[in-house]
Amino acid sequence: NAGYHVELAGGGLSRPAIFRERLGKLVRLLNPGAGIVLNLLYLNAKQWGFQFPLALAMRADGYPIESITVAAGVPSLDVANDII
Repeated sequence: NAGYHVELAGGGLSRPAIFRERLGKLVRLLNPGAGIVLNLLYLNAKQWGFQFPLALAMRADGYPIESITVAAGVPSLDVANDII
């Protein structure tokens, strides 16, 4: 709550329930108007496969997710265009 955004690393959030719980806990600690950046590991196909769609759904539900960093891997141009 220093007036900056918060980055949450997704590497240790190995299941959807854990991802939801940690993101929800973080949101409850933020001042209103503060945003979150998610750092998700593209290299880990299992985690990316649920974290990216879940992050989009949670943002649509009102979670203050401002951006997603695609880390540890480079998607193909077609996949990158789908992500954007």
